[in-house]
Amino acid sequence: MNSHLNAEAYGPAPKASIAEIAGRVRRLRLEMEQASVDLMVLTSKANIQYFSGWPNGGDRTRPSLLLVGRSGVGLVAPRMYESLIEPMGLQCDAHLYSGFVPQWTEMAVATSQSMVGNAAKIGLDYGQDHAGAGSLPLIDGLSRNADVVEAGNIIWNVRVIKSDFELRLIRASLDLANRAFDNVLPLLKPGVTELSVYQELQFDLIRNGADKIEPFPVIFGRNAFAYGRRPTDRRLEIGDYIWTDFYHSYGGYGADRNRTARMGAPSAAERDAYTAVRHVTHEVCRGIRAGSTCGDAYALFETLWKSAGLTKLFGAGRIGHGGGLDFTEPPSIAPTSAEVIKPGMVLHVEPKLETDHGVFQFEEVICVGADQNQFLSVLSPAELPVVGS
Repeated sequence: MNSHLNAEAYGPAPKASIAEIAGRVRRLRLEMEQASVDLMVLTSKANIQYFSGWPNGGDRTRPSLLLVGRSGVGLVAPRMYESLIEPMGLQCDAHLYSGFVPQWTEMAVATSQSMVGNAAKIGLDYGQDHAGAGSLPLIDGLSRNADVVEAGNIIWNVRVIKSDFELRLIRASLDLANRAFDNVLPLLKPGVTELSVYQELQFDLIRNGADKIEPFPVIFGRNAFAYGRRPTDRRLEIGDYIWTDFYHSYGGYGADRNRTARMGAPSAAERDAYTAVRHVTHEVCRGIRAGSTCGDAYALFETLWKSAGLTKLFGAGRIGHGGGLDFTEPPSIAPTSAEVIKPGMVLHVEPKLETDHGVFQFEEVICVGADQNQFLSVLSPAELPVVGS
């Protein structure tokens, strides 16, 4: 089984410092200046939290919103949260509204005009991997006196580079995934259901400090896996593989960590497949270089995969992606990706092999360094975890 980073349960996650938030805003303003954007309107919970520290942006009925100008920062939030804002020490002007989405929209438009006036260029958190949380009335209101543009790339140019503070939270979140899997694995025996194992994993995650759990798959089988499906009452049988992909967070930072095991002793061919895919995954992690492109990383993977005699790659279109406050973030490690890999990026590398006997996958997570990459999680076990033998 894995060793773990922390022997005790994790306590409440630390909050980003004023200096941490100020550095993020400063970097965002540099990107805004290069793109000639006068004001950023941030509507998604992750973006609001990242650039202000305000954690209450995800309420669909009474939403919040952050406006970042060239000099000022404004938070539009429900008046019901007034007593929470000042104690948090947020470095922004609070604009409070009473009501629901129509009043939020009104306040947001009025605040944007007070910050930049007319004939401005406003960037919204829409675009690649950004769907925002706005509404047509908000866009219409902002567009009356400004040019509204997608600003996903501006935001990602800042967010893809992780600070030491963020890396600590990501490490903790990944550690929680490893601990839950290793703690629950000895409980597995023929006849347990996917749903019961899923519940045990959830209990362990919460008990040890996870602050949020999204629905995640726990799947039993030997082939033809439907990776996106929810756990069912399917019962574990000898010869089955147990496949999981964790979606929880600590301090808001997601784990997205895959783990696998087998019920009953595997064949020599299965052990060989496990070893080969693990080796390729780790070599890709070590071989990724700052300054190269994600397409280059994929080409390295292809070379290693073929050299290992592996052929049946699961066709997901990419073998890795970024991660952070969102479970999946840019960039994508894909064949034609021209995205440049930079020091400070967090990358999840997870090629998947399916055979007639099972599924072999290792989602390893690295922080790209200027000279050498750093694994953020204890590596997947050197030998295939086996239960019930």
